[in-house]
Amino acid sequence: MYKKVLIVDDDASFVFLLMNKAVNYDCGISLAESIGRAKVMLKNNHYDIVVANSRVPGGFSYTLKDDIDSNTQILFMSSMKSDYEKLHEMGENCIKKNEVYQKIEAICG
Repeated sequence: MYKKVLIVDDDASFVFLLMNKAVNYDCGISLAESIGRAKVMLKNNHYDIVVANSRVPGGFSYTLKDDIDSNTQILFMSSMKSDYEKLHEMGENCIKKNEVYQKIEAICG
C-alpha cells in the first residue's frame, strides 16, 4: 500500500541515501529541512508517516506533535544519546538514526 512519508532532517547526505533506498519502496518521500518548513508542509498535505530527527533548524522536533494529524504515525530519530533518552522518557517512539533505513523498509517495503 502506497505511503506518503515526510522526513524532517537537515542532514543532506542522510536524506540522499534514504531517498535512493526508497526508490524500491511503495512510498513517496517529501523533505522538510526545518521545523518551519515541516509545519507548512503538514498544514497543506497529509502524510501517513513523519520521520523527524530530534533536532533540526528551528528547534526540537517534538514541537511538531501538535501539527501532526492523529492518523499519522510519527517516528522520532536521533543520533544523540541524550535526545534519544529524552524522547523515550516522554513516552515517544524514538529510534537511532542509523536504524531508519530498516524501519522505512518495514513500513513501506
